[in-house]
Amino acid sequence: MTKYDGFVERVIGDAIMAIFGFPKSHEDDPIRALNAAIEIHALVEGFSPKVEEKVGRPLYMHTGIATGLAVTGEVNLECGTYGIVGESVNLASRLQHLADPGEILVSEQTHRQADGLFLFERLEPQKVKGKKESVNIFRVIAPSPHRTRFDVMSERGLTPLVGRRQELQMLLGGFERSRGGRGQAFSIVSDAGMGKSRLLYEFRKSVAKEDVTFLAGKCLSYNRGVAYHPVIDILTSYFDLRSDDGEHDIKEKLESGLAPLTDDPAPVLPYLLELFSIENSGIEELAISPEGKKARINEVLKLIAIKGSEVRPLILAIEDLHWVDKSSEDALRELLDGIAGARIFLLITYRHEYVPTYTGRSYHHQINLDRLDPHETDSVVFHLLNTDDIDEKLLGFIHKKTEGIPFFIEEFIKSFSD
Repeated sequence: MTKYDGFVERVIGDAIMAIFGFPKSHEDDPIRALNAAIEIHALVEGFSPKVEEKVGRPLYMHTGIATGLAVTGEVNLECGTYGIVGESVNLASRLQHLADPGEILVSEQTHRQADGLFLFERLEPQKVKGKKESVNIFRVIAPSPHRTRFDVMSERGLTPLVGRRQELQMLLGGFERSRGGRGQAFSIVSDAGMGKSRLLYEFRKSVAKEDVTFLAGKCLSYNRGVAYHPVIDILTSYFDLRSDDGEHDIKEKLESGLAPLTDDPAPVLPYLLELFSIENSGIEELAISPEGKKARINEVLKLIAIKGSEVRPLILAIEDLHWVDKSSEDALRELLDGIAGARIFLLITYRHEYVPTYTGRSYHHQINLDRLDPHETDSVVFHLLNTDDIDEKLLGFIHKKTEGIPFFIEEFIKSFSD
C-alpha cells in the first residue's frame, strides 16, 4: 500500500478501508489504487494455497474502488484514522460487497480516469443502498499495455500538432548533428499538460524510417523508490527482453546482445544480471563495495550506449525526469559526460520543479514549451468539435478555463461533449 502512497484508514473485521489522495494527493490516485489492488490480489492468490492447506478453505479477496469527493473529520494520528466519510466512501463499500471472490469492481468515475490504462468489463447497472438511480459498474480485467495517458491518447487518435513546429525542427537538427558523431542532449521542459510527450512522439515519428536504435524509458511517480527503473526499461528494450522470459532466457539474451559490444562479456554480465534481479548473478563473488558496484553499473551502462552507437546511431529518450530515482539520475549524469564524441542523441523531459545539476555542457540544449496562443487554441477546439462555427462567448470561456494548456483543452472539450 505504501508503495503507491495509499493509507489504511481503518480495519473493520475482515475488511480494510484504504485511501489514495489523502493526506497526500497525486494526479493519478485512481491509477495508484488500481495498481495496489491488483498487486494485493496477486499476493492473496499466491498465499491462498497455504491457508487452504491449514484451514481447509481458500483465502479470497474482493475489492470495490470509487473516486470522488470525501470529507475528513478530526485527525487522530495516534489511532491512525482520519474519519473519512462521503459518497465515494459509501459507494466503494457497496461495490466491495457486490464483488465476487477475486473481483475488483470500480465506479464509473474511476473507470473514466483509468480507461485505457486498464482493461475493464462493463457490468449491468446495479441498485445500491443510498442511491436513487442504478449505478454503472465495471470489473477490472487486467492492466493494459499502456503506461501513461498519452499512450492511450495516441492509440485513439491525436489532434493535429499545433504550435510546436519550431521545437520539432530544433530536435531534428540536433539529431542530424548527433548522427554525424557530435553527441547531443536536449531537455524538453514545461509544466504538466503542455505537450512534452506529444513533441517526443512527433520526433520519434519523424525519424521512424531512419536506421537508428530508439530506446525509451519512463519515470513513474510511484516508482521513485525503485532503483534504475527507467534504465531497466531501456535495457529491456535494447536486449529484447519479454515479460514471460525466465532467468535462463534473460541471461542468454544479455550474453547475445553484449557480443557485438565487447570481446569479453564476462566482466559486464554480472552487473546487468544484478539489475534484473537474477539469482546467482555472480555479483556476490566480486569483492566490491556498494559504492563501487554502483559506479561499475554506471560504467557498464555508458559502455553499452557508446558501443551500441558505433553499430548504429542511438536515440535515448527518458520521460518525466521530475520523478527519477537517484540511481538513474547518477547513471544519466555519467552517460552525459561521455556522449560528446558519440553518435548518441539524448532526450529528456521534465517539469519546471525539477532542477538538473548536469546540463551545463555545450552540447546540451533546453526547449521550453509555452502555452498555446488564442489562435492555436481555436485550431485545436475547431478540430475536436469538427466545426469552426462556435459562439465567441463559448470560445472565450474555453480560453479562460484551459489557459492555452493543450491537455486541458482536450479534456475540457471531451467533458463538454459528454
